[in-house]
Amino acid sequence: MKALRAFHDELVDIYGYLTQVNAALMMWRGFLNERVTGSTTPKNTFFFVKGDPNQPDSTYQYRRTFAELVADVTEDGTTSVMHRRSVVVLLVASWEDRHRALIARECGLKKNDLKSDLFHDLNRYRQAILHGGGRLREDAKKMPFFRKGERVNFASGHMDSMFRMVVDELNRLGVEHYDGNPGFTFDKSMVA
Repeated sequence: MKALRAFHDELVDIYGYLTQVNAALMMWRGFLNERVTGSTTPKNTFFFVKGDPNQPDSTYQYRRTFAELVADVTEDGTTSVMHRRSVVVLLVASWEDRHRALIARECGLKKNDLKSDLFHDLNRYRQAILHGGGRLREDAKKMPFFRKGERVNFASGHMDSMFRMVVDELNRLGVEHYDGNPGFTFDKSMVA
């Protein structure tokens, strides 16, 4: 069960990445909210600059008004949606590109013989994000957050549900392929 445990450990790290960046975005939003005014003059614009912005030959790579930046990091804002989408892509890549083959080998299977409707659904979401213009091409079986044709814009509540479902799926794989429930849990007690 070593390979399954290794994937669970990486799953925990990916969830940690999700929550840490969410916390950073919340702090960034607070910082920006303190600076928002009704004006969108260059004075109220944030320039992402390399080097000293006070030099006459300085250049910038990206700029947004403070109001635009605040909108980007709201629950449905561009940055928040992109972040959650990237976590889904990262999770599927972790499963498909590394852990699925290791778990299969540990269980005496070929990679494609290790089946999971849940990971298949996650891959459908990944395909929508990367190849489908953000729209789901077919309905999911186990993870019905979106229907065919809908935009795959995960809300924060979707993410917790998704990670809970993945943890449950790892337990199912343990029972089916290792003859034992590894007992992975999403929620852990604060009391040791």
